[in-house]
Amino acid sequence: MQGLSESIDVPGKGTVQWIVDLDNGKLKTIETQVYYIPHGTQHLLSPQDYFQQKTQGHDVVESDHIQLHWTSGDVLTIPSDPVNNLLIVKAMNRKEQKQ
Repeated sequence: MQGLSESIDVPGKGTVQWIVDLDNGKLKTIETQVYYIPHGTQHLLSPQDYFQQKTQGHDVVESDHIQLHWTSGDVLTIPSDPVNNLLIVKAMNRKEQKQ
């Protein structure tokens, strides 16, 4: 796989579970397939790919945020940073939650 400025070693794929705070204050687990990048410090989620895998919702993109909508009625709003326009959501993985 080719990165933005250099090649990245991607030895495989796996499944992760991230826990996020929904707009209503509840916790939700997002389980999705990801590429394994051993020295990666950031973890990326493609909402389009996630909902293609799970077929249980959709995303809505606005100029200053994105919303993930599940068929259960759950909603997660992720604002974009006004300086760099990146969408960043705080999440913990299952391993972190158990500690």
